[in-house]
Amino acid sequence: MNLYLLVEGSRTEKEVYPRWLSILVPALTQVYDPFGVESDNFYVFSSNGYPGIKGDIHASVLDINKAGNYDYFLICLDSDDSGTEEKREEIELAVHSLNISLSAKLAVIVQCKCIETWFLGNRKKYPYNIGGEFFPYGKFYNVLKNNPEAMEKPRWFTGSASQFHALYLKKMLAWHGGHYTKKNPYSVCSKFYVDELQKRINNTMHLRSLKYFFDLCNTLKG
Repeated sequence: MNLYLLVEGSRTEKEVYPRWLSILVPALTQVYDPFGVESDNFYVFSSNGYPGIKGDIHASVLDINKAGNYDYFLICLDSDDSGTEEKREEIELAVHSLNISLSAKLAVIVQCKCIETWFLGNRKKYPYNIGGEFFPYGKFYNVLKNNPEAMEKPRWFTGSASQFHALYLKKMLAWHGGHYTKKNPYSVCSKFYVDELQKRINNTMHLRSLKYFFDLCNTLKG
């Protein structure tokens, strides 16, 4: 089983996906040359955001077809203000519009609203109280009880909903003494963290876009 991953972010995703795959599909090993895949390997190409990732699809498809031994082409990106299915259909159309027969199976992983939204699902990292710098975030929306994917942004926040989710996560983890930045996302890469997210999606109807990715990983394990 060989995977080619095209990820939207140039920082977070290229660090998180390899570490999560080592936990979820431990038989896979990362390689750093798209033509170096042999058996049970994966390669990650990091784009530079959206819509730049759409321009990288063509080059990725050419690499996949030239290598000839990839089983899956995974495209991973944020939905931002779009719906999950709307974004998936947009990317699938971008692939099909190339008019090139793809030699691997396509799977579009849409992070609703962003990858930090997924990370908000770890209930054990939610603060015991909402005091301090976390207060305005916890008061606005409780991701312990409610689906992180349904959280928008408060009126007082001037950035996007995705930016608010990322800042919410940073404040939430800091309450426990943790540290998170897009350049340093390692606090969400542990087996403990992944296990807690799996519990959340198994016991609730929350984080359906993350469930899509976890279900795909179960398929890859065979």
